[in-house]
Amino acid sequence: MDSQTVENKIDQYYIGGRSKIYVKRLHVFDPPSSPLLSVESKFITAEFDAKYNDFENFLQIIDPISFPLKYLRTGTGGLHTYDHPVLRSAETLLIDLSEEQSEAEMICLQKLPCKTISFFYDLEIIDTVRMINYMIENPKEIGTKYTFIEFNRKFVYSELMRIKQAFEGNRHDLEETTSFGRKYYPRFCIPVNPISKLHVYAVENDKQCFFIIKVVPESGEEFTEKAELVAQSSIK
Repeated sequence: MDSQTVENKIDQYYIGGRSKIYVKRLHVFDPPSSPLLSVESKFITAEFDAKYNDFENFLQIIDPISFPLKYLRTGTGGLHTYDHPVLRSAETLLIDLSEEQSEAEMICLQKLPCKTISFFYDLEIIDTVRMINYMIENPKEIGTKYTFIEFNRKFVYSELMRIKQAFEGNRHDLEETTSFGRKYYPRFCIPVNPISKLHVYAVENDKQCFFIIKVVPESGEEFTEKAELVAQSSIK
């Protein structure tokens, strides 16, 4: 079957010839060569999941009325990705990194205006101590939250201990969070300026562990593990 026939069948069977298709979340699993990109219809969506692909390769199938997006998951195609208005305007951003980040890319990442940014399985390739030092030197808005989603609980614990030691004498220890019903993960705050501090902690459910760096008011904010897990349940 030739490619044009495939495109026509996709258009008629799935899309029915409509010029605009409304979906809550658009998932793209295929590389940019997918026949889907040849379909003339446009998707109107609030959420776009490009998985490990660079979202820029799929913008032609999204109606501009969709922007700004409430949620965007994407890989990166280089430093230029961080300057794209679609990425910078997303309310919630999930980035899939494939390799250790350069100094320039780390700076671009931390200059993003998005207040809610998550990373899948990238804790090993991001220097969190360097990230925290940057956030101290360049304070972020209160409510900014970076979440690292991991499966390896022991690695998350080790990373928390590494940060704890790096900021010895410049942190305030808090009650640990739990793992399998017992106190396990260190939790602490690191001062930034007179009005804000960084809350560093981890929570887990039965499948994943969430390592979190959050900018909170210096006066503090209410925190419960249950509420945090509810907040993380929306990340998919």
